[in-house]
Amino acid sequence: MTDQSTQPVPELPGNYMEYVGRVAMAWATFQWLLDDAIGALAGLDPLKGAAFMTNIISLPGKESTFKTLLALRKCPSDLQEEMQGLINRAGRLGKRRNAIVHGVLLVSYETKSILRRNSKFTSAELRTTEANTKELIDILREISALSEQFLTLFHRINSAVEPLTLP
Repeated sequence: MTDQSTQPVPELPGNYMEYVGRVAMAWATFQWLLDDAIGALAGLDPLKGAAFMTNIISLPGKESTFKTLLALRKCPSDLQEEMQGLINRAGRLGKRRNAIVHGVLLVSYETKSILRRNSKFTSAELRTTEANTKELIDILREISALSEQFLTLFHRINSAVEPLTLP
């Protein structure tokens, strides 16, 4: 066995960390759109909506708030179902995004590469894939498409719901 402390650490593929940052920004943009939509459905101006949403951090919390507001505003059920599909997709993408942005990178001196752990240590087997920018580009595209579809659907919802009436 060789002394690994004297071996150079393999480099990440070119632009890997740049794409990690892009994935993080794309996800933050989706979260901002969701927060803004919740504020709009609640009848809040953007500044008050942002203050309100600061306390709802998790996607499940935002989903619950969003669904409640859609029901209160009497959103048609077909649009609610379509939005639920987008939110479910967001949950899956969020898990993949978290694994990339917050995941563990491992050095493989045998293959002279960087590996990304794909799952938690739940079994004796450690599942990894080689860190590569293709996977990052794929999820970046998926999150960007999700944001566009969310915004389009939200505009359809906003024009279909009953106007807010305040006491």
